[in-house]
Amino acid sequence: MKIIFWWDTEDYINPESDDALLLLLGEFRKRRIPAVFKMVGEKTRCLVERNRRDIIDALKDDLFEIGYHTNLHSAHPTIAEYTEHLDWQDGVAEILSRETEGFRLTRDTFGKEIVCYGQPGASYTPFVYGAMKAWGVPAYMGGSVYLGDDVYPSQLGGVFNIAGLWKSRASFDARAGDGALETAWANVSRLAEKLPPDGIISHGNHPNEWSLEEFWDVVNFAHGACPVPDDWKPAPLVPADVMAHRVGTFGRYLDRILEHGIEPVGIRQAMASFSTGTDKVNTSVIKELAAAWAGGSVDSYLDDRSGTTLSAAQILVLLAQAATSNSRDTFCVPAVDAPVHIEAVPGSGGTSLARETLLAAASGLVDHVEHSGTLPAAIAIPGGPGIRPAQLGVALARFTCGGGDSIAVDKVDFIPSRAVKVYGRDIGPWLIHHDAFTGENLHRYTCLLAWSYRRLLGGDGR
Repeated sequence: MKIIFWWDTEDYINPESDDALLLLLGEFRKRRIPAVFKMVGEKTRCLVERNRRDIIDALKDDLFEIGYHTNLHSAHPTIAEYTEHLDWQDGVAEILSRETEGFRLTRDTFGKEIVCYGQPGASYTPFVYGAMKAWGVPAYMGGSVYLGDDVYPSQLGGVFNIAGLWKSRASFDARAGDGALETAWANVSRLAEKLPPDGIISHGNHPNEWSLEEFWDVVNFAHGACPVPDDWKPAPLVPADVMAHRVGTFGRYLDRILEHGIEPVGIRQAMASFSTGTDKVNTSVIKELAAAWAGGSVDSYLDDRSGTTLSAAQILVLLAQAATSNSRDTFCVPAVDAPVHIEAVPGSGGTSLARETLLAAASGLVDHVEHSGTLPAAIAIPGGPGIRPAQLGVALARFTCGGGDSIAVDKVDFIPSRAVKVYGRDIGPWLIHHDAFTGENLHRYTCLLAWSYRRLLGGDGR
């Protein structure tokens, strides 16, 4: 069983959180345990301005990987707030405009490539996947996301996704006193017993939990409050001896984990432990995919027996390729991104497509993906108003399963979109967000992003 320790390193107001960070780094270094520190840009600036070379040099240790945790974290507008009402292109552009300076400062200060991004609190936005590609960040790591697997890492938007993992989450409640160790260990040992052996425990904390009695941002930015820096308030502090005791208790917790053979890993090691499986499928798999979709339910695909995992977008393109290339026995798994436009499709209810019309739509889809690498949100139909990708997928599945000259296209169920969390019900609400924040538009774009959702295979991909 593997465990990945990640730290949202964010408190740039209280210098005492720097001391907690240094002490925690010492516990990891003593035991040579890897960990991922997701740094807020302003936190990195403060470490430089406060001349905390001891911390900066410690984080340069090869044990540690550096992630990015936005530039200002909870200061308003948060990343979800300023992208709340944008479309995909504008959302990605706005993130790059506001966040790249902090990203570059973090990378350059620690002299390491940034291995992951993670959202602050529940301030999730799907547009960051586009920004991550521009930055060259290979992985997303966080808890309060709108889409992820309960247990396994996944691929989303082409990015390695250690996000969600709601059934394999762990943490250490530093404020729980001497009972913290046994409570945290009871949870980790329970996970080690019930999770599949190729799973991974996602262990997340914040260094300021060891130095503060209350979160630094709640004191300053709750419910949309936006004080200027001169008016920022310190959070209630933990006495230095209590902080040191908390850190020592956490060190004993690390010892317990090592004694029981749970293996701490970093992001890159985790990425190497999970696979998308085979890069080719044959016609028998295509027929299996078609049979699964023909009933009207569109989903991604995972077959750990053959080592095959596919996103719904990849399945749709494979069905289109197979329908228009009858002579081929084997197909390469296509690289295809999710739609990035939300489009109203008139007349998208029940209808029928003539065989020639269906094949023309399939051919047009294949051409579109080959040229753009992106699935369209609406599929052009010769002489018609167009249909949604899921409808075309079901029609192609029925055609592959032996449909006649006319293929019925009716209302379909796109299962991955059903898994997208709803802000305020499944995720959050986050105490920091302004009270009017709903995340509704971000949810809609995540439903589109779900076309690229692909659960990964553990171990050797079997």
